[in-house]
Amino acid sequence: LTMAMFEDADKFNRGAITYEALKSQLEKHGGLLENLSISIDRWLVPLPQENVVRKKQKKKPLPHQLTAPYIKNNYVYLSFLAVFTLINVGLFISRAIQYRKSNGFVILARACGQCLNFNCAFILVLMLRQCITFLRTRGFTAVLPLDQHIYLHKLTGVAVAAYSLLHTIMHLFNFTTIVVNDPVINANNYTTAEWLFTARPGLFGLVGGCANPTGIALFVILLVMFICSQPFVRRGGSFEVFYWTHLLYIPFWILVIFHGPNFWKWFIVPGTIFLVERTVRLVWM
Repeated sequence: LTMAMFEDADKFNRGAITYEALKSQLEKHGGLLENLSISIDRWLVPLPQENVVRKKQKKKPLPHQLTAPYIKNNYVYLSFLAVFTLINVGLFISRAIQYRKSNGFVILARACGQCLNFNCAFILVLMLRQCITFLRTRGFTAVLPLDQHIYLHKLTGVAVAAYSLLHTIMHLFNFTTIVVNDPVINANNYTTAEWLFTARPGLFGLVGGCANPTGIALFVILLVMFICSQPFVRRGGSFEVFYWTHLLYIPFWILVIFHGPNFWKWFIVPGTIFLVERTVRLVWM
């Protein structure tokens, strides 16, 4: 229609039309002028408010966890997560500052180790079922996320796995590249294998020399527990695998006590409460 109109107005085939020629065409076709006016009006009228809102929502969707209703309904849980994160950050930074004069491998390994002291003890606190039930029945859910303790246990488990991986890698680099070549620390010329798998050097750990071999054993145990606690194992008809491998927490904590010379200070209170709970449960059974 546009081309036909243009050709009719451009009688001399110049490829352009004058204002008067356009006006003549519009006067000749009155219905065309009316339809053109309606189209222009539609271009200028703003979209309905409902459509604007929908477009905005599609353009910038907020994650559910950042919406006001979610924050209002879960402020206790979110506050707890914030405190948990700040504790980990504070422990990491303070330990890194303490070892700032060491090489980078040692700094990262020690910083992760300090966070592991806290998290390996805290993960047990989250499974003190009798204490959690006691606090819940007395209204402490108003200030503590007691109903989310299982999820927080899983979250702490992920933190333990991540810190352990970095802690192990950094120590491996440190011992294989720095310690074995240090004339003071390795004055007796122990091999890398002796440093990692035996207690012969007599350094590091609650009992001198036990840190590295217990560290290797701990990493293997943690790897098995972490893999077997994944949803595809628990929900895939293999809950027994999850249950029995999770009992490795007993040798895990025993080895951690010998691995880290200061871990027992973090573990003694929750560990004692856990033993009391288990004893009471066995008596009641």
